[in-house]
Parts: sequence; structure tokens; C-alpha cells
Amino acid sequence: MQGFSRNTGAPAAAAAEIPAVILCGGAGTRLSAVLEGLPKALAPVAGRPFLDHVLQKLQQAGLRQALLCVGVLGEAIKEQYRRCPPEGWTVAYSEEHQPLGTGGALRQAEATIPSGTGTVLVLNGDTFLDLEFDLFLEQHLRTASAVTLALVSVADASRYGTVRVNATGEVTSFVEKCAVRGSEKPERLFINAGWYLMQIEVLRSIPKAPPAVSLECDILPQWIGRGLQGHVSSGFFIDIGVPEDLWRAQIEFARRAKLPGEAAHATAHSC
Repeated sequence: MQGFSRNTGAPAAAAAEIPAVILCGGAGTRLSAVLEGLPKALAPVAGRPFLDHVLQKLQQAGLRQALLCVGVLGEAIKEQYRRCPPEGWTVAYSEEHQPLGTGGALRQAEATIPSGTGTVLVLNGDTFLDLEFDLFLEQHLRTASAVTLALVSVADASRYGTVRVNATGEVTSFVEKCAVRGSEKPERLFINAGWYLMQIEVLRSIPKAPPAVSLECDILPQWIGRGLQGHVSSGFFIDIGVPEDLWRAQIEFARRAKLPGEAAHATAHSC
């Protein structure tokens, strides 16, 4: 692969011009007993589908275009937003009819992204991050990065791989999933929060699937040293991939719903 070049012009800085490509194709096997046939993105959380909370956060940041990458149980997602379209959003779909992996799903979705797009926001539909989007975007533009991934620090990194960055924010390595205990912790550990700003050229560089291509394992490591930045966020983060964190999300989003201003935003995404 050739190195990334930013000689094609700066991407639009306005958040409203940046499409949000949301990966919603996971099977959700660890939650199958509690979701009863629903995809993870539609898991009921504090009275609303989890994806509604994600869209609400993105709308507060100024985004207005969503491209949902759907696979297993994708018809349920499409039906939800046919029945209850999120106000103020343009919603499109990229459907996978066989497992493509996270990278393969992005490569397929690239054909649906409006021509002329420079920067896209990519995120997992089962993760929420209370990210200061303007700072995230500012770093991405200032550093002329190919990919800027959001990083968070967690007490227990055993469910995740960890990410190392240098003093200037460049990603230097991805580390396999590990358990860190007590005094064995040698440094502050960051995990990949599953939210990325990417230049469209990165999506175009992904090999077409099948076979399935993993964004995390097959693609991102290839960009180390070629414009891969980490943006550290201290905002609330949750991944609802396991039952205990789905339950924790119920408590957190019920609390957030009581905060000033949150209820008004919620009406844009509820029927």
C-alpha cells in the first residue's frame, strides 16, 4: 500500500458535511439471551433503542447524515427507522448479505458515500462515547491524519486490545487483549473506543470482501507510521457487547435523561 497523501484538498470542516458510517452488522451472540432476536444496535436502553442515544450524541455534535451498515437482523433496523425516522437526519443503508467483517463492511459502504466527501466518521453501533467532537475533528485536521481513532482509559482492559501512542499522539502499536492486575500495571492503558475519523482514501484502500476483512486487525495496523493518530477522550464510554454492560447502560442513560437539555434532544429520536 502506498503512503497516505493529503494533497487532494482539505475535507469539509463542518460536522454537518461529515457522514457518520455506523457499523450495525454484528450478530450479538453474547447478548442473544437477553435481546430476543433484536440486533445490538436496537437493544432497549432507558426506553429507547441504543442507537437512538448514539444518534442523539452525534446530532448534538452537528452531524446530520447517517449510513448504517447492516447485516444480521438488518431488516429490524431498517424497519425501526422507517417507522420512526430520526428527525433532522438523512439515513441510508449499506447491506451485507454475507459476513464481510468490519473492514469489508466499510469497503462496501464506500460506494454509498456521497461523491466529494473527504472525511467520514466511522463508529461501532454498539458503543457510545461522550466525545467532544469539535476537538476530535480539530486534531484530525491539524495533524492531516489518514485516521484518527478515539481512545479511552479503562480500569479493566481484559476485554479489549490496547493502543500505545507517543508524545505527539501518533499510534505506535496495537497490543493483544490482556489482563492487568494491581501493581502489574506499568502504564496508563488506552483502548480503541471504536470511533474514528477517516479520510475516504482509507476506505477505498480496504480490500473487497469476501473473505471477511477486520478493520481492527487487518487494516489499522498497516497505517502505523502513515498518518494514524490517537485522540484521548475522558468522556463516558460504554460498549454494550456483554449483558453486564448493557445493564450498566440502562442506569447511565436513565441518569442522563434527567440532565438539563437532554430530554429536548431525545424527542428527535423517539416515537
